[in-house]
Amino acid sequence: MTDLRTTPVDRARGQVLVLFALMLIVLLGIAALAIDISGAYAKLRYERAVADTAALSGASDTYRQGSAAVGTPEWNNARLHAMQNLVDELDPTYVPGDALPTCGVDSGPYPSDIVNCPIPGTPYYVSIYAPARTCVTIGGCDALRSVQVTVRTPKHGLSLARLFGQAEWNLPVTSVAERHRGSNYSFVTLRPPKPSRRNDPLCTPDCDANEDDIKLDGNGATLTVSGDMGTNTNMTLNADSTVSLDAGSFVDRYDTYKNWSGPPPDRQMPAPIPDPGYPIPAAPDPGLHPALQYTDPVAAHLSGADCTTEVGNIPAAYLVDPAEVATGQVVCLKPGRYAPSYPWSGPAYASVTTYVLTTFASSDPTYPSYGVYFLDGGFMPGSNTRVIGGYTSGAPGVGLVFLTTCSPACTFAGNAVDLLALNAGTAYPTGFGVAPTAAVNWDGTLVRTTGRVPRPMTLMVRPDPVCVVGPIEPDNSCSTRSPQLRLPGGGHIFVFFVQYAPTDNVTISGGSGSDGRLGQIWAWTVQYSGNYTNINLVGAQNPEPGVLRIATPCSPGAICDNPEAYAAIP
Repeated sequence: MTDLRTTPVDRARGQVLVLFALMLIVLLGIAALAIDISGAYAKLRYERAVADTAALSGASDTYRQGSAAVGTPEWNNARLHAMQNLVDELDPTYVPGDALPTCGVDSGPYPSDIVNCPIPGTPYYVSIYAPARTCVTIGGCDALRSVQVTVRTPKHGLSLARLFGQAEWNLPVTSVAERHRGSNYSFVTLRPPKPSRRNDPLCTPDCDANEDDIKLDGNGATLTVSGDMGTNTNMTLNADSTVSLDAGSFVDRYDTYKNWSGPPPDRQMPAPIPDPGYPIPAAPDPGLHPALQYTDPVAAHLSGADCTTEVGNIPAAYLVDPAEVATGQVVCLKPGRYAPSYPWSGPAYASVTTYVLTTFASSDPTYPSYGVYFLDGGFMPGSNTRVIGGYTSGAPGVGLVFLTTCSPACTFAGNAVDLLALNAGTAYPTGFGVAPTAAVNWDGTLVRTTGRVPRPMTLMVRPDPVCVVGPIEPDNSCSTRSPQLRLPGGGHIFVFFVQYAPTDNVTISGGSGSDGRLGQIWAWTVQYSGNYTNINLVGAQNPEPGVLRIATPCSPGAICDNPEAYAAIP
């Protein structure tokens, strides 16, 4: 008979076969998943590249020439160009000029956001938000100058993974691009915080005693700013005063709390704004350049004949009558260094109604034509007078330099003048026209800021080295010091270019006109006083396009508001 019993060896062989079969199935599953996962990652990388490119293409449209505003025209163009880019990348049959997907939009091009729009002939669905949905709802990117693009393959077919019940996967990728404009400051106050504790639920326990770096305390005062405002502390608005900014502009504040309610919109800065350290023109040395030093009116004035000729070159809009030179009502001043003892009062100025600040070509050929006034004794033209300079378009303008402080007072007491018009060129009195170029100093240097785009400067106060930007105010005397720049308000002021007074407590007061213009300000503090003062503060230059870049939100691992990426596809 045959022995049918199995031996231990036979049983072991059978177990090996079973284990091998089981392991083979596992290995096949792992291989299937590896193949399908690598394919999915490859698809996601492709979608990421396409979404990034389309988002950047759309975000490039979020810029309006010469304005910080962004609106419907820019967003419509952003959706259109993002879609063109998507179709060009995703549809191999697309030829430029072919019709784009309608995406359920009755009229175009794309007047509203696009959600899960199929690209015909492809497995892809796309969504386009302009501005980016995530930037609006969550933040972390520019809520005006951004575009959000989602590229989605909702039914990415699988191969070997089908053996395990996985037929398809949803593969979405979302990208956000923005035009990061940064800040185009028209107005900056540099005084740092001075924390104090008081019982205020708005900011307890660390309120800022310096929360009025920018202060409007006149009843009904209005400040209209073209560009952004920045303060290393806060802003205080009193007595129905208001601040109006361009669409898309902000007040950047360093304090953790907002000290005013309602508009204008604000942003908190992570760090204080530093003093840019613009160069102040060098004054001529009395010993080396005695001809440029003035201690009496006779030396500082152009002759009657020369002044009459100069007044003839002033645009008619300034209403300066050459006949008033002979009567002493119009005085033409020469640039140079005015000593602290300079007599601004007395017979020489008893009948003056108009001071003309000229650019002057010295009889000494070693000096160029220059236009910088070093007013060591201040400048006090008095009430019912007019001060004009820099009235020739396209020619070098004028610059005025004041000391930090002195005794007796040596301020620019211009708050009582009827008109202060400096470097306005033909832009006076409408605000539109051609301004001069940067002033030239006696040594031939240009009076302008540093940086990628140098800008001319008009009013300058030499900084106090004690008053520096930092975590807290370094010296209270910086805040209690009398202002060197006292400027008129409203339609009485047309001062263009940059006013650099980084440690001065600038004041602007009086006036009710609505057509005044004041260029960019850098100051320690700025106070607007006087009832119903209306000031238009214009930036030193037009807003720049900004930096086009992929924003952090919706990047791999970052937070993203994109519910359409997982919505059901019919």
